[in-house]
Amino acid sequence: MKKYIDYSKDNLFNYSGLDLLSKRYLIRNKDGKILESVQEMFMGISMHLAIPEGENRVYWATYDMLSNLKVTMATPTMSNARSHFTNYHLVLLILYLIILTVYIALLLTLQVSKHEWWYEDYTSVK
Repeated sequence: MKKYIDYSKDNLFNYSGLDLLSKRYLIRNKDGKILESVQEMFMGISMHLAIPEGENRVYWATYDMLSNLKVTMATPTMSNARSHFTNYHLVLLILYLIILTVYIALLLTLQVSKHEWWYEDYTSVK
């Protein structure tokens, strides 16, 4: 695993990009000391995403895409993929339920608005 990590790829970031990653996503200890580098974070995310592949894991391919900034991951993945303190699947389920609730509320609002508009137009014709 260590042979795939290329720490020079941190130079692809500008200062504010590295600052954002270090403040929001890098794992810290209880005293606030950073415990990993950006490249180690990318490797950890890649290894987590490769878990379902079993024995034939190709985590290095995902690491290559992440470390070269060809793709990015959503905040729940960046924040939780390497942490044993949170149940990652529970976080995804909660996010899914929130999105579903907002979607249903939006559909209901549009349905009510559509019927109110039709009712007002129909009654004004008479």
